[in-house]
Amino acid sequence: MHQRASFSVVSLASVALVTLAACGSDKTTNPLDPSLADLGTMQVGAVRTIPYSVVASHPLTIPANLSSAQYLIVAANTTVNTDVIPQLTASGDQQGVFGQNPAAQIAPPGSTHTTSTYTSTGGALGATIEGRLRAYERTTLARRAQRRTTGISRDVLTPSRSVAPAVGDQMTLRTLTATGFDGTTDVCNAYTTTTGTVQAVSTHAIVVLDNRSVNNGFTATDYQNVANEFDQVIYPTDVGYFGTPTDIDGNGHVIIYYTPSVNLLTPQGSAATTGYVGGFFFAGDMYPTTGTNSCPSSNTAEIFYLLAPDPGGTYGNVFSPSFVQNVTRGTVAHEFQHMINSGNRYVNNNLPFEVTWLDEGLAHFAEDAVGRAEAGFTDLQTLTVADIGALDASTQSAFFIQNFGRAKYYVQRPDTTGAIVSASRASQNLASRGAEWLMLRYAADWFSNNTPRNLTKALAAGPDTGTTNLAKQIGVPLDTLFARWLVALYTDHMGIPNLDAQYNYKSYDMRSLVSRTPVVPDTGPAYIAPQALGNGSTSITIGVPPSSAAYFLTSLTTGGARTISVTSTGSSLSTNGRFYIVRTQ
Repeated sequence: MHQRASFSVVSLASVALVTLAACGSDKTTNPLDPSLADLGTMQVGAVRTIPYSVVASHPLTIPANLSSAQYLIVAANTTVNTDVIPQLTASGDQQGVFGQNPAAQIAPPGSTHTTSTYTSTGGALGATIEGRLRAYERTTLARRAQRRTTGISRDVLTPSRSVAPAVGDQMTLRTLTATGFDGTTDVCNAYTTTTGTVQAVSTHAIVVLDNRSVNNGFTATDYQNVANEFDQVIYPTDVGYFGTPTDIDGNGHVIIYYTPSVNLLTPQGSAATTGYVGGFFFAGDMYPTTGTNSCPSSNTAEIFYLLAPDPGGTYGNVFSPSFVQNVTRGTVAHEFQHMINSGNRYVNNNLPFEVTWLDEGLAHFAEDAVGRAEAGFTDLQTLTVADIGALDASTQSAFFIQNFGRAKYYVQRPDTTGAIVSASRASQNLASRGAEWLMLRYAADWFSNNTPRNLTKALAAGPDTGTTNLAKQIGVPLDTLFARWLVALYTDHMGIPNLDAQYNYKSYDMRSLVSRTPVVPDTGPAYIAPQALGNGSTSITIGVPPSSAAYFLTSLTTGGARTISVTSTGSSLSTNGRFYIVRTQ
């Protein structure tokens, strides 16, 4: 069912490769000037941008009188929309990693959300299942929607429930089955019809339990708490950041459906090893059930499908009531962004659907935004380890730890993936998800006129998508965003003298929080561990993914003058390669 998308290599619009004239900046006037490769003219805290073409023909040089100086070399690839990772070879007399000692965890060892993939990020399975849905929406559903709005008579969405039900009422709801995810059946035809009982009704939510569910331990109070949190925190926050949801069924509510159909998407006994599916939104529910361009599985309603508590493992894996309660919080915050975004584009005729990497990045941003609202933090308050550590374990896990964990997977190996990637990689790769959130979080910090929610709302509104959408809304070419963000990833809150503030996150002490977040498996460095470069004949070859970078630090052990040569086997770097140089000491 899920085919790898085909993308062409897209070069970003060229911009003047000159850093800002500010404290610690390193002004240049001619971006192709070979003298840029002479690092001896840089002061501590200065940042210089040099095109790959200059470095390829003029090695980076450090004079003998600066043998005590150290430089961060960020080899970036500003290509987008391809998964091709060119290789870059740097020559020097040392080869190794500047390792970092493992830091203390934010939460005490043994806390529910730190013990395994099962109880932390949901693992690769959840990302894969959601990715297949997003891919289906952007291909099959998008084609049907396009036909709806280009000459063929428009199918009318007939509201199926114009009045909200009451507690105890029965609701007939279609749920997707596993055959739609394994490619044996079209997703819109892979469904079963179920009956659920309404457990709670609030201003914006209808909470329903599938009648097939086991005696699961949820109380009437638990269901009401789910509805209350949606009303009081998740709904106003996501609406504030992404826009007002549609209401195609005319009842003014969103359905939150706990159903074993979600449990059955996780193979028996596999939740602790490959992850689990916590829940999802499906844009097919906004389509009519009959007609030329229909989706038969549709409930013609705004609805989330969530994991049902299953303390005995009746449906293949044990999911305790407390675990499901916690999963619900972050999942609904995340999926509500997808619902709003899809509604903006389909129901409001702003097609096409958003591309996967940006849609998922915004959904992870929603977790962050709701967590801040839940904890009483402001949009741009710089959160520290102490701030996050003071929160209860459930709030940490539901809204913060997962983003930090995905970010850690990325910064451990930024040479293997990037933020702007093909649909298949964005769907299934937790490291790419981490990169997407890190990039959008930085863009909201520095390219939103200090109002992040205005940026995210504009991105979710459409009709533009992907790189066009992002560049338009941040108001600068992506080349400019990369030049700042990829440096800030490393320099964030390191206290480098005279370094311009833009090379830090506003919203988080990101380096400390990500490095101290436990992940499973946790076999890499605590944070970006740049390769060490000296002067000589030893070579280091490393990948430079699109919308990402490889990181190097010049060695201080060689003494005297130093020369660093860099070459690439990937042709894309000839025009889209950038070197961001920071003098760190």
